[in-house]
Amino acid sequence: MAKKRSKKKTTMTRKPRKLDRWAELTWQNLHEWAGATTVSRGRNYQKEGRVHDLCISARGELVAWVEGGMEYATRVRLEWRRKKPAGLSSSCSCPVEWDCKHAVAVVAEVLDALGKERDVLLASDDDRRWALAEQRTSPGPVETEELQAEGLDSYLRQQRKDQLVELLLELCEYFPELGVELQRRRLLGEGAVSDLVEQARREIAALTAQESWRNNWTGAGEIPDYDSLERLLEALRDHGEHDALVSLGQELFVGGQEQVDQSHDDGETGMAISGCLTIVFESVPKSTLSDPEKIRYAIDMLLADGYGIADGAESILLKKWSRRAWSTVADDLCAQLDELSAGEGFRSRYRRDRRSDAAIMALDRAGREDEALELCKCEAPLTESYLRLVTRLLEAGSVDEAEDWAQRGYGAVVQSQRGTASRLRDQLREIARGRKDWQLVAAYAAEEFFELPGVERLAKLFAAARKAKCEERVRA
Repeated sequence: MAKKRSKKKTTMTRKPRKLDRWAELTWQNLHEWAGATTVSRGRNYQKEGRVHDLCISARGELVAWVEGGMEYATRVRLEWRRKKPAGLSSSCSCPVEWDCKHAVAVVAEVLDALGKERDVLLASDDDRRWALAEQRTSPGPVETEELQAEGLDSYLRQQRKDQLVELLLELCEYFPELGVELQRRRLLGEGAVSDLVEQARREIAALTAQESWRNNWTGAGEIPDYDSLERLLEALRDHGEHDALVSLGQELFVGGQEQVDQSHDDGETGMAISGCLTIVFESVPKSTLSDPEKIRYAIDMLLADGYGIADGAESILLKKWSRRAWSTVADDLCAQLDELSAGEGFRSRYRRDRRSDAAIMALDRAGREDEALELCKCEAPLTESYLRLVTRLLEAGSVDEAEDWAQRGYGAVVQSQRGTASRLRDQLREIARGRKDWQLVAAYAAEEFFELPGVERLAKLFAAARKAKCEERVRA
């Protein structure tokens, strides 16, 4: 609905004061002010006759109505220095609010009027367009609610189709993300899903190739914006393109790992990638992968993840899968362990240990607990994962065997893994406590105290020695 135009009286004059100054402008001045794209659009608006009631004030400011998605009040100012145009500025009731194509259209109109010697009106000081052009059009949350309450829905429904189309196209120029979203909806509506998948693939490649860094002292930085990709993945998910998302997820994970590895941004990029991958993980159970393949998709990604971006894959493992599916996964993981060298060093052991953890979990969920226990026994000396084995034996009630493995493990790791050794000793002490072998409990307490003296550990030692009936000797 067009705004009601001002009915204030104006004086018709050919060359109001300061009108000649506008004739000094060049298109280069306009390009420097608004940019080539905006100037091109503004000139098209002027050529299409969208500028109405052009006026100039006694101060030399221009004001006019410009037709767009709606009819906007637009005012433009020209500053002079040393008898030359020094700069342009504008305000408009459109969503952009300043230095927009409507302002360019107004300048183009006055230049056209001067070139063709058309009359220009002199605007009065109380012309309401001066104030309308200065009103801000970006309401806050409360104002937005008020606008809706005042009947924005009914207002839009009263507009003609061509008016709504014009408004949407104009808003797409101001807000590119709106244009992207509408384009996606068009492609989905036309069934051109493959185009969207390719678009997502291109976005993934472009985003993961960007540097990601932030200087916390200055606030400067470049952080890739994954919001658009996230909305695109959501659109594909909602449209049922689960297989495509499975494929895209793998590409995003690989590129994302490399990007996060090189980033310096306090984890911002990693969190953004994680949010996108969460959408992928929602689609994995609905894809055409077999159930074992779905489980392996999650496990493989979790095993390869060094930065926590695939933590959401845990949701796949929590689904209710059949024992048969888990059994297939267990066989695959165990076969990979057979081919994987134990190697030397922490990294090699850690990598194998994580994979054996996954295999043990799969065996347990397949109902093959005995095989899981045997795998724990095989892996303990290879990866020094004695703590996992001892804990499992204790849970199974195999106390003697747990004690044997704990003593063996303690001797193996006491020099290389002091933390693990300490926890194994704790388990040995609890085994001794369960048997009421207070002298052995006191011996472990003494070892702990002399290893790292402290008041609390000394009190524990005296308490254990008291039960072992040797407190006086220990105190001495």
